[in-house]
Amino acid sequence: MADTDFGKIQEEIGKLKNQLSNLQSELDYEKGYVVYKGEKKVKLVLLLIPLILFTLLPSLLFTLDRWWGVEGFRNYSRESICKIDFLCRTALPGYIFWVVFSFIIIAIIILNYSSSFQGEIKDRFLPEPDLHIEKRNGLTNRRKKLLVLAVEGLVLEIIYCLISDSLPGLELFLIAGVYLFFLLPENLNLEQWLLASWSQLKNKWALYGTFLFTQLALILFIRAMQSTDRFIPFVNYILLGMAIFLIIIKFKELGKIYWIITLGLILMTYQMNSWHFSKIGDEYSFFYYPFNIISNQNIFQISANFFRIDAVYGNFSYFSALIQYIGMAIFGKNHFGWHISGILVVLLSLPLLYDFFKTFLNERLAFIAVLLLSCSTYLISFSKVGYSNLQSLFIGSLVLWATGRTIKNKSLPWFFALGVLMGLCFYSFPAALFFLPLPLLMLLIYHPPQTKSDWWMYSQTILGLFLVFIPILFQPAYYDNMLLGTFVGSKVWVYLGASLPEHFASNLIYSLIGHLVSFRESHYVVSSYLDPLSGAFVVPGILLAIANLRTNRFMKFLVISFFFVLITMGTIHQFDLPPLTRMFQVLPFYVIFAAIGLDWMIRLFASCTNRPGKIFSYGLSIALVGIFLLNIVQSTQIFEKRYLIYDSEPTILHLLQVDAPHVAARPNDFKNYLILSQGNFDLGWLYTFQDIYELPDSRTQYLQLQIDSPQIPPIWLERIRDEENLIVLIPPVLSDDLRLALQPILAQQGRNPCDIRNNPGEFIEIQAWFSPKYEGLCKEVQNYSWIR
Repeated sequence: MADTDFGKIQEEIGKLKNQLSNLQSELDYEKGYVVYKGEKKVKLVLLLIPLILFTLLPSLLFTLDRWWGVEGFRNYSRESICKIDFLCRTALPGYIFWVVFSFIIIAIIILNYSSSFQGEIKDRFLPEPDLHIEKRNGLTNRRKKLLVLAVEGLVLEIIYCLISDSLPGLELFLIAGVYLFFLLPENLNLEQWLLASWSQLKNKWALYGTFLFTQLALILFIRAMQSTDRFIPFVNYILLGMAIFLIIIKFKELGKIYWIITLGLILMTYQMNSWHFSKIGDEYSFFYYPFNIISNQNIFQISANFFRIDAVYGNFSYFSALIQYIGMAIFGKNHFGWHISGILVVLLSLPLLYDFFKTFLNERLAFIAVLLLSCSTYLISFSKVGYSNLQSLFIGSLVLWATGRTIKNKSLPWFFALGVLMGLCFYSFPAALFFLPLPLLMLLIYHPPQTKSDWWMYSQTILGLFLVFIPILFQPAYYDNMLLGTFVGSKVWVYLGASLPEHFASNLIYSLIGHLVSFRESHYVVSSYLDPLSGAFVVPGILLAIANLRTNRFMKFLVISFFFVLITMGTIHQFDLPPLTRMFQVLPFYVIFAAIGLDWMIRLFASCTNRPGKIFSYGLSIALVGIFLLNIVQSTQIFEKRYLIYDSEPTILHLLQVDAPHVAARPNDFKNYLILSQGNFDLGWLYTFQDIYELPDSRTQYLQLQIDSPQIPPIWLERIRDEENLIVLIPPVLSDDLRLALQPILAQQGRNPCDIRNNPGEFIEIQAWFSPKYEGLCKEVQNYSWIR
């Protein structure tokens, strides 16, 4: 009897499981997941296997070469490439034909079969209702006064600038604001609108306050961790504790983008103060200009210089330097305050791109795209350089966001505001100029001008752009500066022995595969623009977008914009390889295509199972975790392996950073550094490091002795023998013979040698001679852990 009851219970449990499975399948179907069965499932599997294999193969080939350095792999089948003279002169590896073959197979599969297997990308764009559209039969007195005020203000500003031989200043934004009020609908009650906006803001102040406070607390904590002595004041622990408490309270309200920004902040600030990232060569002028010039100016001088384009090096805009100064004014006039502004503008780009993408695509794709951007190995590495270049990524993101809002709201104020924001492209790093045509392209796709009203809206964008462009008309040198960054103004390619067609063709090829491999490794960026896994899905994403060109307007915009930016930016420069100082501008397109390709392929795989929803969630989570880890590895371990540093000054900074905690613990342990040099060894770099890294405490701690023979003056021999805190440094500028001859002399003074290398197994960059008191310091500085 008991066995019979137990059997019935098991039977009922089995039925319930089947019902639950059916309900799960129905729920998955309602969410857009599909389960393929029978013949269609077999067909999908037969397509999916080669699709996955050939999607991953190019990344695998480049990873074997660039990451693991498989001996002889790079030159595999090189003779086949060299049958074509042009290809033989390029940096392309022998296996490039396998990469091209893989792309062809992927293209055949996706372009022919994607429409049958969930390859349709829906256009989710929903325009806002025209709440404030009114028929304007004439100008009211209020609007007449605003228009006259704006026009008179602009005319007087131009006349004053012509007479005084000066530039228009921030007053242009005041004029733009007056004109913006002129464009507001007459039936809009401004007072009620402001009160309603204030009411909404009050309802959100706790959330916004939590967002700002927690991010600020985290930045201040990171700043303390990055300080020279690595001492974290107790107040920073209190602030961080309060931030964690607020996060717990507001956890459900903070949203995904908060965590993406936080992740990006942690990754991009990691080791930003390290000696590894201390010297590119030309970046420190970007520190000294705001440090020496802007910091001594008042608000009126800043306003008058706002639109200058001859600040740093006479080629970069004052606006860019001002952004860096703001970071230094808030977080300190040192290395951290200088660099944090570049990181913050990248982080501000994330919510702008997220809102832009989710306006036209599935919210999940927008989330994946900005997540990939927040942990991008390119941005993690390049943000360590003190340039103002990354500001162009923010300006480009701002312009795209404003374009989306303009199309969605379709109102005159938005059209005008879009033009004003587009004008900022002229005052950022020049890479932002490549985004300048994109808003007009998108407007033509979504809202082509057909009526007088449409043309009037377009004219407002042109007017806003022209208003901000006016200061450029007073600076004719701007055009020459722009040409210097192209093959027209700087014919470096001529000296490299390449013809102009060859220059274009080779750089076009390099640009098209940049997501998989970068043959230029500089500015701390190595191997490729993207990690191997997300890079693998870029081509499938592009092909899916091409397959949806006719049915999805946003795909049309993405494809045209991507190839325009990639080809122009990747080819019109003056170098032999695409410069990493500007190619980051293509990253927003890379990540959205990677998101599209990754999302689609995991959905296809999940459709072969009985639980597509659950399998998709698990598969996507595993893939994103894998991408995150690969970005970390590429920006740390692969960087350390491939980016070799051969400079004495970063090595000395390495020594100082290792010793900094000991100096902080023992303030009386005051060290001096005697540099034995032959010929012209300039201490300028060490003085620069002292200004910015605040190591050592004073420039006077650097001592220099010029020697041309193995004879050290007696007064210095006495100091070396008697002063334990005097560390002798021998840079590689000394000849090998002189270095060897000095060793027994220094040993006789009771000194022990310490060979310091920047990279394990490489040549000695600095030979330090310590007294026995600092034997432990030598062992520490010889520790090549990445943490150092």
